[in-house]
Amino acid sequence: MAASTAIDPELVEALYEKFSASIPDWHPATSLGLAVSGGPDSMAMLLLCHEFFEPIEVATVNHGLRPESDAECELVQSVCAARDIPCTVLRVHVAEGNLQGEARKARYAALTQWAQQRRLGAIATAHHVDDQAETLLMRLNRGSGLSGLAGIRRRTRLDDGKTWLVRPVLDFRRDDLRAVVDEAGLPFVDDPSNTNIQFERVQIRRALAKADWLDPVMMARSTEYLEKADRSLRGMSRAVWDAHALVREDVIIFPDSDWTEIVANQLLFAAQRFQAELALGEASAFIERLLRDGANKANVAGLLIEKRGSEWHVSPEPPRRSR
Repeated sequence: MAASTAIDPELVEALYEKFSASIPDWHPATSLGLAVSGGPDSMAMLLLCHEFFEPIEVATVNHGLRPESDAECELVQSVCAARDIPCTVLRVHVAEGNLQGEARKARYAALTQWAQQRRLGAIATAHHVDDQAETLLMRLNRGSGLSGLAGIRRRTRLDDGKTWLVRPVLDFRRDDLRAVVDEAGLPFVDDPSNTNIQFERVQIRRALAKADWLDPVMMARSTEYLEKADRSLRGMSRAVWDAHALVREDVIIFPDSDWTEIVANQLLFAAQRFQAELALGEASAFIERLLRDGANKANVAGLLIEKRGSEWHVSPEPPRRSR
C-alpha cells in the first residue's frame, strides 16, 4: 500500500479494510469505477482509493441542471488527468417530476451502462455516516418498512444484476472526508442543492445538526442491525417460497404469512418471474393497503393479486375491455 504525505495513512488503511470487507472476493485485476461528483466527499474517496487501489476509473455525471455543470465536470477531469486516472463524463437527461429522484434515476442508469461498457467489477459512491443518518430519519418520517429503514446498503447490485455498487466510505464522517481534501489542497465543488431548504434531505440535515443529542454514528450503526434483520427476513421468505410456492405459466400461488414482509418478498419473487417492475417497498405498501382496506383483489405493476384464504394468487393483469 502506497504511503502519502498528504493523506492520513490510518484513513487509507481503514478504507482498505472496509473495501475488502464489502467485496471479500474482489479480483485485483478488475477495475473499480468511482462515481465522482466533484464534491468534497467523492473527491476524498478518489484520493483515498488512489492510494491503495489499481486499476481505477472515474465517471462524473453531468445532469445539465446548472450553468456550472460543465466546469464542475472539467474540474474532476483535471484532477484525474493529473493522476493518470481515466475519467469519463456521462451526460444525462433528467425527466420532469421530483428533481432529486429523477436525477438519481438518470445518474444510476448512466453509471450502470458505463460499468457494462468498461467491464467494471464494481462502482463506488461516497455515501458516508451523515448521509446514512439523514436517510434513516427521512425514512422514519415517511413510515418506511424494515427494508427502507435498513438505509444505504454497504453493497448492492446495479440494475444489470452483475455489477456491485459499493460504499467504501460509509463509516466515515462528512468532516473527516472534508479534512482529507483540505489537507491535500485539492479543489472541490460546493453543490448549491446541498443548502437548498426546498429539498427534504437538506431540511433533515439542518434539523439533525441542531439536535446535538442525536449521534449520527449510533444511528448509522442501527441501520446495520436493521439491514441484518432485513436479510434474515428475505432468507426466511426465500425458504417459504422454495418449499411452498406453486409456479405455473399463467399463475403463481404462494402461502400467506402473519408477517407482511414475508408476503411482500414472495410477491416480489412472483413479480420477477413475470418480469414485472416492482420494488420491495412498493410490494410492502401494496400488501398493507390491500389488507387495511379489507379487499381481496387488486392490480399492481401489471399484475392481478388475489388473496384466497391462506394463499396469494398472482397472475398477469387481464387486458382491459374496449368499449
